[in-house]
Amino acid sequence: TPVWNRTFPATAANAGIVTADGGYVIGGTKSPFTYDIGDAFLIRLDADGNMIWHKNYAVPVIFDLEETADGGVAYSGNYWYGLVDAEGDEVWLRNMEGFAGYAVVPRPTEGYMIAGKDIRSGGGFAFGTDADGAIQWQTTYPDTAVYAAISAPDGGYTLAGIHFLSPVSSAAWLENLEEVEVTPTPATPGFGAVAAGMALLLLVVGRRWQD
Repeated sequence: TPVWNRTFPATAANAGIVTADGGYVIGGTKSPFTYDIGDAFLIRLDADGNMIWHKNYAVPVIFDLEETADGGVAYSGNYWYGLVDAEGDEVWLRNMEGFAGYAVVPRPTEGYMIAGKDIRSGGGFAFGTDADGAIQWQTTYPDTAVYAAISAPDGGYTLAGIHFLSPVSSAAWLENLEEVEVTPTPATPGFGAVAAGMALLLLVVGRRWQD
């Protein structure tokens, strides 16, 4: 027996989650057949299904979403993935031209793993980002479209989708993907550092000359 039921006219939801405070967030698009730019939305509800906020974003559709530790929401969709804060305001938005992100999963340390398919070729992909959405690693699956992903117990990810055996046959597909360790690149001293070093050298030489 339903406890409560809510409808939201002129919207189509593709994803929904239960939030840490017992509420809900749903996401999708206002144009499910055409995916028009600007029609993606997120709606946040309290535990009783009452709307807290409803925001639209300058992207066509949201396919998946995850709550962040601070109550924000990371999402993925057609050509775009992004992050909003707990009030639904945009933190950052990143383009992935030609890709449809069907799954977003928090990485063990920071950032997100986005997975889906290349709309142009039909092949799949997965990539990891940092906390600001910059891509740090990427892998592709030429004959497989990825439609779902979750965190795996070993700190990696379990991906699920369709493996295309031929133009007329396919098979269900599942893969356990390891998390990729990213080694920070040592910073190279820039002009500012060089200039500061030269200034220090001149100061030392000047003092010795005065002595």
